[in-house]
Amino acid sequence: MRHTDKHGESIGNPLWSRDTVLVIATDQNQRPELEHLLDNAGYRVLFSEGLQQTLETIQRTGTQLVIIDAGQSEDAGLALCRNLRDGTMYTRPHVMLLSDDLAGLDVNAATKAGIDDFLFTPLHEEKLKLRLLNGIRMLRLHYQAEHRSLQLADALNREANTKKTLHDSLRAAAKAQRELLGNESNAFPELEVASLFLPAGTVSNDSYGCIKLDDEHLAFYMIDATGNELASVMLAHSIARTLSQFDNGIVYKAGHQGDHTNGRRLPAYIVPPDEVVDTLNTHFAEQDTAIGYFTMVYGVINARTGVGELCQAGHPHPIIVSGKNRVLPFGNGGFSVGLVKDASYDTIGFQLEPGDRLFVYSDGLTDCRIRTSRCFGIQRLISLLETTRGLSLADGLEHVNERLDRWRKKKPSGDDISLLAIGRPKTPASS
Repeated sequence: MRHTDKHGESIGNPLWSRDTVLVIATDQNQRPELEHLLDNAGYRVLFSEGLQQTLETIQRTGTQLVIIDAGQSEDAGLALCRNLRDGTMYTRPHVMLLSDDLAGLDVNAATKAGIDDFLFTPLHEEKLKLRLLNGIRMLRLHYQAEHRSLQLADALNREANTKKTLHDSLRAAAKAQRELLGNESNAFPELEVASLFLPAGTVSNDSYGCIKLDDEHLAFYMIDATGNELASVMLAHSIARTLSQFDNGIVYKAGHQGDHTNGRRLPAYIVPPDEVVDTLNTHFAEQDTAIGYFTMVYGVINARTGVGELCQAGHPHPIIVSGKNRVLPFGNGGFSVGLVKDASYDTIGFQLEPGDRLFVYSDGLTDCRIRTSRCFGIQRLISLLETTRGLSLADGLEHVNERLDRWRKKKPSGDDISLLAIGRPKTPASS
């Protein structure tokens, strides 16, 4: 079968081009609008109909960005995606479902069918660009993971194959976060890292993690999104993926040389935390989405010296529990991200001495209520963290978990609870 692009030109077998999008349209009347939007966004558009033509087009052109326009027949779009996943292909394309009905979308069925992302009508050019760029980033990470680590590739495949429901996938994401923290702590014997994650329901608006930037520096973050539940979940994990792609310049600038500048504690090639948060704020404050805003803490610490910097954006105050019997809540609050377009943020320096521990948490912890009246509160949290000073970090967080369980009378929490802890042991573990 001979295929042509939108200009009627013959398509051979070129290497994959990230400016090409394959649209599988069940509604012929929708084609002109999609072609117009993608063309304005700078993408080359290919169209196909049915499974066989789609498989041939992907195999012949190497196109990896696929949009299934389900129109009013989402079942047909999901069936096509399932068959597409079952088809014999040498690559795994990034498949997005275009739906007319956000409220009526069966996300569980879509993720089970193999859909990677969602688009909703009416389409806007800037939103479309953002989702396509995210698809390109996901494809790039997938290829890099295959080459860097067979174990990681297997984990990604297992995750993709076990997406039965949205709730199941979010539980898997929470598990992946804990595993990531464990891997990062092994990378730095000078640091001890642990976390506590107690979602209020099946899904959670909290997201957190650590990123190894180089041989000395560990980045860490915690996000708490607000607004529409499904949109908040998608946002939190999208930001987490963006931060994890540190080679794109948002958190790490490998080309920058030199040591500390302008009084900074960290090297010039590490982007100051306030600039990272400001970049996210500028982007999300301009977006017309179902998200109200989100709070976050983002920081970087030198694993060998304990020198660090962080930015607090509307999130609860971080706490340092000192090995010298001091407890130091710090930070200046700051604006939530996406709330005020021209908001300004500050980078705050800190120092963890041997025996010190840094705690970052979501407000679900301090706002945890008993009999809907009394909150757990910051002072009770500080006292609790003090009592765990003699325990390992992991055992200390388990003690916190048990205390919260008793406080709630073993009833579900009204909000997600996340707690991320980073410590410098008095005697660093041997490498």
